[in-house]
Amino acid sequence: NGAKTEIKGVPDLSLIPRVIEYEVQRQLNLLAIRDELRNRGVKEDWFMKDFIDVTDIFTQTRSSVLRRVIDAGGRVIAVKTPGLKGVLGKEVQPGRRFGTELADRVRVWTSLSGLIHSDELPGYGITAEEVSKVSSRLGTDSFILLAGTNERDIVDAVDVIMERIKEALHGVPEETRAANPDGTTKFMRPRPGAARMYPETDLRPIRVTIEMLERAKSLIPESIESRFNRYISYGMSRELAMQVIKSPYYDMVDYLIEEFNGRISATLIANTVVNTLRSLQRDGVDVSAITEEHLKALFEALANNLITKEAIPDIIKEWTKEPNENVNAVAKKLGLMRMSYEEIKAFILERVKETNIKDKDKLFKILMKDLRGKADPSDITRAINECLQGNK
Repeated sequence: NGAKTEIKGVPDLSLIPRVIEYEVQRQLNLLAIRDELRNRGVKEDWFMKDFIDVTDIFTQTRSSVLRRVIDAGGRVIAVKTPGLKGVLGKEVQPGRRFGTELADRVRVWTSLSGLIHSDELPGYGITAEEVSKVSSRLGTDSFILLAGTNERDIVDAVDVIMERIKEALHGVPEETRAANPDGTTKFMRPRPGAARMYPETDLRPIRVTIEMLERAKSLIPESIESRFNRYISYGMSRELAMQVIKSPYYDMVDYLIEEFNGRISATLIANTVVNTLRSLQRDGVDVSAITEEHLKALFEALANNLITKEAIPDIIKEWTKEPNENVNAVAKKLGLMRMSYEEIKAFILERVKETNIKDKDKLFKILMKDLRGKADPSDITRAINECLQGNK
């Protein structure tokens, strides 16, 4: 049975015959490479995950490709490819060689831009003298050079190169390939094997360590039940707790509750974030400019008794028009800076003189219209009692 190859992304229907022709050509050439390697007696166990650092050979290189990596603090490594002299440079499709097949794998699985193999050297600014030095150090005239700044990428690149060379000893690997504009193809991912129904083929396997599992445990999000019970413990109603859980801004609520722990009630914070903002939005106010920092400044002003909680909706509404203003400037503009108790008491005494109203409830209703957002209702009640007591 032949190897199954998928080709995706053919840009034009008229290109299909050429894509097929070039793919047939590629597979025939890969079979020829297999036969050549077998005739040479090449074995899989010749290709180990092993490489040698040869950066020192290229410290004065004129190769711009290697120079760029070395100047960035990277290194150049050489990988032995015994028995592959002349094979790495063998063309498998027009303009594409077996070495290109290896480079495709490197580009897909790592961030490296490719590789340089001995069949194309001297070249890329690499001199015959540099090639000779690498060959002498390796003890072979067939090798691959890799250059990079990321150690993990270099190790992974060696791994995928060895894997692809071993596949070459068996002929054509099963792959999903992408069509190039000229009708040639390049590697996208391996086809799924029989061991699993549909293994992930776009990513290389990752070894899961105990440390990774422990870290994963620490990142498990809090359960809904735990969050609900936590919100209830803050004094929220069951309804409000569920509103926060369902809100996309629950993390903002949590942050502000922690930030103002003991200074502002969790219920007020939750109501402001979940309900006040939504209510303003329903009224046509664009609250998108109100950020976590705005709300933090708002609650800071409230905690410092500069504003009242009743003023919050009006301040937010006005703030949306000039979000770069600070909270105090917005409150002053609206006349909603919190009045001191003495100011409240003086205002009430004046109103009592004007209206001659002595009924507490009636007086409270009138004063709330005058002082809403400027004075705390509890301060108004207390001041009314003191003022009426003093006028008896």
